[in-house]
Amino acid sequence: MSRNKRTKICLSVLLILMMLFTYCFAFAEDEVTQPAENEAEQTNEAGEKPAENQAENQQNEEQKAGETELNKAGEAQLGTNNNVDKGEVKVDKDGKPELKSGSAIIYCKNTGEKVYAKSEKKKFSPYSLTKLMTAILVTQKLSLDAKVTISAEAAKLSNKEKGIKLKEGEILTVDQLLHAMLILSDNGAAYALGETVSGSMDEFVKLMNETSKNIGCKDTLFATSNGLIDDISMEYTTASDFLEIAKVAFGNKTILKVSGIKAYTIPKNEMSEARTIKNSNKLLSGTKSGYISGKLGYISDNKSSITMVYNQNGMELIMVSLGVGKNTRYSICEKMVAYAKNKIKGIEVVPKGKVLGKARVKHGVKTRVEVESATSAMAYLPAQGSKDLIKTEVVLKSDVEAPVKKGDVMGSYRIYVSDEQVNEVELISTESVGTGWIPSYIGISNKTTIIVVFIFFFIVFFLIVRAINKTKTRARKRRLRKERIKQLAMEELMREHERNNRYNRYR
Repeated sequence: MSRNKRTKICLSVLLILMMLFTYCFAFAEDEVTQPAENEAEQTNEAGEKPAENQAENQQNEEQKAGETELNKAGEAQLGTNNNVDKGEVKVDKDGKPELKSGSAIIYCKNTGEKVYAKSEKKKFSPYSLTKLMTAILVTQKLSLDAKVTISAEAAKLSNKEKGIKLKEGEILTVDQLLHAMLILSDNGAAYALGETVSGSMDEFVKLMNETSKNIGCKDTLFATSNGLIDDISMEYTTASDFLEIAKVAFGNKTILKVSGIKAYTIPKNEMSEARTIKNSNKLLSGTKSGYISGKLGYISDNKSSITMVYNQNGMELIMVSLGVGKNTRYSICEKMVAYAKNKIKGIEVVPKGKVLGKARVKHGVKTRVEVESATSAMAYLPAQGSKDLIKTEVVLKSDVEAPVKKGDVMGSYRIYVSDEQVNEVELISTESVGTGWIPSYIGISNKTTIIVVFIFFFIVFFLIVRAINKTKTRARKRRLRKERIKQLAMEELMREHERNNRYNRYR
């Protein structure tokens, strides 16, 4: 076999190997990138993680873990026993809901308007809603980790009915008592906190009334820190007034969080074993109900009260109902929310499934993956507000590492009205991204690697071909030079032979 043939065969084999290499790796990338259908479905289910409100105070890690487990248990228990009386939403001639309550009011924080009101100036006893006023002063005046020594009167009140059984001389933190007061509605805890703030209950009640007037309440009078009184001549409020108190209370992140917790454990101390308390508010049982916080008031089945915070898809509502029955207060809130949803017109800022950018993926087959909105998102403008008030922001995670599954949360899409965040929707991956090869650890994707390798082989192939061509050219030149030399020698020999012949001929 000649040298040229051997060279051609080697080059052909090399080219075939290059093509096979590129095809194999390209096929491997496609195989990794494409998700299995069942994997995508599982990811979607697992990816539904409700965001939790962050408290201003930092609890120890052990207590946080215990609270999380209790929240799950409390949610399961309450969720299976959610006997909320929804009933039919009857409306009057003006289209407003007919509610079986002494007074009711619902306020939209987004628009700054009272969406619905019934007898909002009529006086009623607030009952345990009073504890929200106490909570406001406690969070303003005391540190959450401050120590409180339980007095005899506080212990006496706590041991009545469903209290946490506080003991005289027992030492608890302000944070622990705040949880007991807002979750379990413990009257002794409220009394102990009031004493701690002002030194005596009389002074604390004076502070409560002064603060309520500063908030804007004109028809409100407090006589206790806990609402344990059924004398409207001594303690009263109106739906309109208490709405102002609720705005301030639930505007505090600590109160908002604690009032929405379903279960909590007060750790063991020198005088008491660990105590678990559970929230009886049935509207807080649904993970996606929209009711994120609230407080119940109760003296008897026909003498109850309720205030709730609703926040879903950007709509923020606060509602108050006084002079209501124990078994109807939940349905009244739900009817008010249903009315508000029909009355308040929002703007869809982003639809579900809209691609809103690309997120960076570390060590992946791809370095970036498209992200889309997991759900639609709304914005609700203030009265006379313009769409120009709406601003948006894409916030992507910076620490995402492969593998990534389709539906994984990659960031969030935040919606602002007048520079205040009013809504947020998760941004999820539109596809799966597998783990890349070694070059991915320096930010080079598999596709780029394939291209680089192909270019490298092409350059090598080009250089080999060029070197072979140069070698063949030099060999051809040497051969021609030799043939030329041989030809010249033959010509010179022939001329010499002719000269000899002429010489012999004339000799």
